[in-house]
Parts: sequence; C-alpha cells; structure tokens
Amino acid sequence: KKMFAVRSSSFAEDSFETSAAGMFESLLDVKFENIASAIIDVYGSYHTISELDHVIVQEMVENVSASGVIFSHTLNGENAYQLSIAYGQDTSVITAGKAGNQETYFVSRFADELQTLPQAVQKIVNIVRDLENFLEYARLDVEFVISGVDDIKIVQVRPLVSELMPAIISDFGVRRYLYEQRSFL
Repeated sequence: KKMFAVRSSSFAEDSFETSAAGMFESLLDVKFENIASAIIDVYGSYHTISELDHVIVQEMVENVSASGVIFSHTLNGENAYQLSIAYGQDTSVITAGKAGNQETYFVSRFADELQTLPQAVQKIVNIVRDLENFLEYARLDVEFVISGVDDIKIVQVRPLVSELMPAIISDFGVRRYLYEQRSFL
C-alpha cells in the first residue's frame, strides 16, 4: 500500500532572502485515506495563508538506500558542489543532523570528469547542473533520496541562502521546473 509525504510549501518558509526550512509541518508516511486531514494539518501550521502558500503531496520513496542534500555552492560561497549523503533507510540523517553512515563530497563546479566519484554522486551532480541550467540560477539546496541502487528522486529544491550569496530569481521558476520535470520525482 502506497504511503505519502504531505509537505509544506509556504512562501514564508523558503525564499530567496531567507530560509526557514522546517518552520511548518510536513508529514511522512501518510495513508491515502488520511491525505485530506494531513493537508489541513499542514495548512494549519502556517501562521497566515496567502495564495502563494501550497501543500505538496508526494508518494513516499520505497526501498530507500540513501538520502541527502547537495548545495550547488558551499555555504561559504566557494565554487564547489557540497554533497552530503547518508546510507540507509532513515531519510532524516542529513536534514536533521543525526549521526549515521554518511559521507560528504566537494566537487569543483568546473570539473568535467566525475569518474572518480561514486556513480550515484555523479548522477546527482549532473541533475543539479541540469536544474541550474534550466533555472539560470546556480545557488540551489536540493534534497534527494535514492531508491535501490541508483534510482534518484529529487524531493525538494530551494534557493541556497547564505549571507554571502544573495538570491535573484523567483520561487515560481523552481516550481515550474519541477512540474515540467515530473519524471525526476
């Protein structure tokens, strides 16, 4: 039986000026018959609701073998991808800062050859490069989950916000890209 994630997507949560990841409710492992009440719970966690606020319903990824986050620049603004990946079924190891079986990779943004990296890391870097090209924006914070050996699912994309890196495009561009590239999800 399929389970679902009901995620907050409030305009007040992630913007190009500030990041408040986790500020609002997101529910995991929701049964189909409970989606409507989960949506109400997520909307209920918003302080105010505007037409720019949404709730996203995604199928939970099955057979999780790894998960993590990739920044398209390091947090101090260096020209390198910073990818943190945790192996195992717990998808919150990286995002919640838990201890676990994890690795971190720094990959130059100018590297053409990625063969020395694990295949999944190569694929994730290339997916993020595609996102950057489409959005014409190179400061992204991307959460991913790997199902099985190398079936990569992008579960969230937001601007990478740092005092060193002002953001310049709208959230609409990210949402449009994800809608058009549903095969990634």
